[in-house]
Amino acid sequence: SDPSYVSDVPKRVDAFIKTVADDPLFGKGSSEWGDWLLQLLVKQLGADIALLYRYNEATREWSFFAATGMPPGFGKNPLPRAWQSLPTIIAQGGHDLFSEDISKDRLFIGQMIRGTATRTFAGTTLQAQNRCLGSLSIGFNATNALTEEDRAFFFSLSKSLSPFLIQPENES
Repeated sequence: SDPSYVSDVPKRVDAFIKTVADDPLFGKGSSEWGDWLLQLLVKQLGADIALLYRYNEATREWSFFAATGMPPGFGKNPLPRAWQSLPTIIAQGGHDLFSEDISKDRLFIGQMIRGTATRTFAGTTLQAQNRCLGSLSIGFNATNALTEEDRAFFFSLSKSLSPFLIQPENES
């Protein structure tokens, strides 16, 4: 297989980061900026949903931070434990997780996201300075909906933006 698609990924990541870095809320860690960023990401990739979770190292718990494409009222904290397990399986799976069809993927058995229209899923653990800060995921209502280039873009962008997306929750 020809990995030439990867050559466009750094240019796409740079262009996306330039767009978000121009926003006055960039790097402030606000959920409003998180919502705006997720809307841009969904538009860029043609995704149907995007979820951003925050991780508190002191309590070892996930909390909702931002989302787009989810039902009204989703993410009112405290987040049900059933939804907290999604970022946990991403982190346990080696920090980057991809499934072409979650309805056939054993890893997603019992996960709340299987009750949504989502079929293709990509998620990653957000880290900075070897600390888990949160989790970012995207979903598509069709199977096999994420091209190899778009998948590489998503994972590369997530790593580049990790330190800016979420401020560590247990710091003041």
